[in-house]
Amino acid sequence: MPAWLTLRTAARRLRPPTIAAAIGLCSVAGAQEGSNSAAIDAYLQTYVDSGNLSGTVLVEKSGTVVFEKAYGVAGRERRTRNTPATRYHVASVSMQFTAAAVLRLVESGKISLDQSVAEFAPGITGADKITIRDLLIERSGLPDINSFPDYSGVLQQHQTPAGLVAKINGRAPGFRLIRALFAKGPVDRRSSQ
Repeated sequence: MPAWLTLRTAARRLRPPTIAAAIGLCSVAGAQEGSNSAAIDAYLQTYVDSGNLSGTVLVEKSGTVVFEKAYGVAGRERRTRNTPATRYHVASVSMQFTAAAVLRLVESGKISLDQSVAEFAPGITGADKITIRDLLIERSGLPDINSFPDYSGVLQQHQTPAGLVAKINGRAPGFRLIRALFAKGPVDRRSSQ
């Protein structure tokens, strides 16, 4: 049975090749009987020493934690050390995992890339003109919450999907959405203008 890995990291410091290497190493190490925690730690320590890893790594095998350690600092200003309980703002790092989950739903026939977003988030202006595909390729025209003046306040509070939808609803849509809403013919969804 393959080992399951949970990798929590500070998004600004961990580079994608490091994520892949850590997952690969931990998967192999977790799959072996009597995982060698020292070997995992030594491997990851080279990334910590070079400034390419600051976060928490947790390796699980069959529901049992076989390795868990925090590296680096959580608060660079105060030099607060990471702990296994540190909560990270992973921001856009989660987008690839969301895309993979959505594509698995598409593959299993549960949803379609051309399905309207209005079926999942009714009430958003123009949602009937936006597809799952538009969201995945970031061409929906919906406002980007990261550019809101109150974004730092958003980060300070726990957010729910409904709360995030409420924050973007009623805000001025991007040019692309306006064009899609009022287009007389089919819209080239690959266009960013």
